[in-house]
Amino acid sequence: MYGFEALTFNIHGGYLEAIVRGHRAGLLTTADYNNLCQCENLDDIKMHLSATKYGSYLQNGVSLYLLRVDLSLLGYLFFSRSLPCLRSEYLLKGRMYGFEALTFNIHGGYLEAIVRGHRAGLLTTADYNNLCQCENLDDIKMHLSATKYGSYLQNEPSPLHTTTIVEKCTLKLVDDYKHMLCQATEPMSTFLEYIRYGHMIDNVVLIVTGTLHERDVQELIEKCHPLVMFDSIATLAVAQNMRELYRLVLVDTPLAPYFSECLTSEDLDDMNIEIMRNTLYKAYFEDFYKFCQVRGVMEKYPPYQAIFSKMSYGESQMLDKAFYEEEVRRLCLAFEQQFHYGVFFAYMRLREQEIRNLMWISECVAQNQKSRIHDSVVYMF
Repeated sequence: MYGFEALTFNIHGGYLEAIVRGHRAGLLTTADYNNLCQCENLDDIKMHLSATKYGSYLQNGVSLYLLRVDLSLLGYLFFSRSLPCLRSEYLLKGRMYGFEALTFNIHGGYLEAIVRGHRAGLLTTADYNNLCQCENLDDIKMHLSATKYGSYLQNEPSPLHTTTIVEKCTLKLVDDYKHMLCQATEPMSTFLEYIRYGHMIDNVVLIVTGTLHERDVQELIEKCHPLVMFDSIATLAVAQNMRELYRLVLVDTPLAPYFSECLTSEDLDDMNIEIMRNTLYKAYFEDFYKFCQVRGVMEKYPPYQAIFSKMSYGESQMLDKAFYEEEVRRLCLAFEQQFHYGVFFAYMRLREQEIRNLMWISECVAQNQKSRIHDSVVYMF
């Protein structure tokens, strides 16, 4: 409004400005701090603060941190007294454009602190350099014992196998995820559920494809990602076509809405299974897109052009690593800001990339191919 906002500010903002100026007047002064510095014990501090805005919080022995209620109330008043268009556009639709900082910590602050703590436990470049020097899988276990994976590997007997290391590291990811999901409230809980739908699709395709090729069902179940196991997953093996697959098992899972475009009576074969996978992923991504209200994520392609420009002819086998590196770079950037759900998605993907790194390193060490370790390791920090 370039200076003219003062003409209409008090219509909707005058009341809140008066409140915050009143709060400002209640802040401690230099004289108050001088008196506090002379206190001999905490009871003296309480006695002095009883004459300030903190008095009502301390009179019954309540901790000082309850003053944060004032901030929560201020955020509530902002939204309750905002223009209707602000409430519907910013709050109800989730597009808050910066205002989320006022209320994010009420329900999301604890979990954001948790996920940032998990992020600090990801392996560093120094860790990977040490792992690359390992002579065998027991050396890898010894190094990982000093990381967050230590408690998951400590009881594993020698000789170790790569699959054991990957399985135990994945269990760490699953435990972190389940803890966050149990603590989450809406809409964060729904956001976290969306993160694992991709693994659910992969598990369904794995069971169906393996059954088609007469693999043992129990063996297939053991290879499924543990993040999305459900009781009736073994029943997938009896389905002969898409309709039966939906009716017998998937109707009671979150994937049910995504099957509307692939319900046919055709027998399941390799071609139909691949079509099913792509159709399910397409529906899943579109649904996740609508929930997050992401706009313009893929509208510009220069980053991808930059990736291809670095690839020489004959280096197509390194394309996957180039995309993983770009993904990791962007995921790390998610932690540079606060008050958003992107850090939860970023942590899950970074931990999955870390498990891929450990699997590759373990395989190279086990097969005496240490010269190839750096070919596929994607460094993070």
